[in-house]
Amino acid sequence: MGVVTVVTDGFYSIGTQNGHRQRFTRNQLAPCGAEFFSSNSIPDEETSLRTAVGAASISGSQGHAHCLCLSGCTTN
Repeated sequence: MGVVTVVTDGFYSIGTQNGHRQRFTRNQLAPCGAEFFSSNSIPDEETSLRTAVGAASISGSQGHAHCLCLSGCTTN
């Protein structure tokens, strides 16, 4: 999910909470009625789509999380 931050020559710059700003055309976007975050919560840094998705993922950018603890992760 993202917020339209700038419109330039028919391209919409999208910002997320992870700082991602990529340009899309209007037909690539779908409006959402709910507001999950505001444009004030978007950092000024530009990141790639892969970096933004990895930062938003619970398991990181690649690979998977694996637990080796004896309690079976009941303490975490």
